[in-house]
Amino acid sequence: MKKSIQLVMLVAFVFAAVTVSAQSVKPIKLGHIETEKLMEIMPEVKKAEGTARAKGEEYQKTLEEMLTQRITLVKDYQDNEKTYSEVKKKSLEQEIADLERRIQQFRENAEVNLRSTQEELFKPIFEKIQKAIKQVGDENSFTYIFEIGSGAINYVSPASEDVLPLVKKKLGLL
Repeated sequence: MKKSIQLVMLVAFVFAAVTVSAQSVKPIKLGHIETEKLMEIMPEVKKAEGTARAKGEEYQKTLEEMLTQRITLVKDYQDNEKTYSEVKKKSLEQEIADLERRIQQFRENAEVNLRSTQEELFKPIFEKIQKAIKQVGDENSFTYIFEIGSGAINYVSPASEDVLPLVKKKLGLL
């Protein structure tokens, strides 16, 4: 009898604990966004792309000038090689080699600088987007908001809410 009472008490306690914990569990609310679509309509993205493109065109123009200079030097060397003394030949060969090294170094530096410029231009945009997504998540009680444009999410349930309109509204893009 004593064991029966203990068993009933244990069952009642477990039932009460499960009931309380079930009531305190919040439902999971899922959302998703494709940030790339958002970026397509942001004016600051277009401005950053224009700035980066102008910088790239500037580097391209300088590179083309250097390549034209190289072509001119090589053509002059080839056309007049027979008339040059050994000292002159060595001097021009060294000049061509130096120019080729400068061209290669310029290409590498331009690539690094362009990448750095793009990162510098887009960092505040990404931070602004992340801040807006976080605010939408907090204000609308989302448990998770997934990025679906990266290819990492293979399936989006119809129960998942597309938060793109909410983020657009938060950023004043509607």
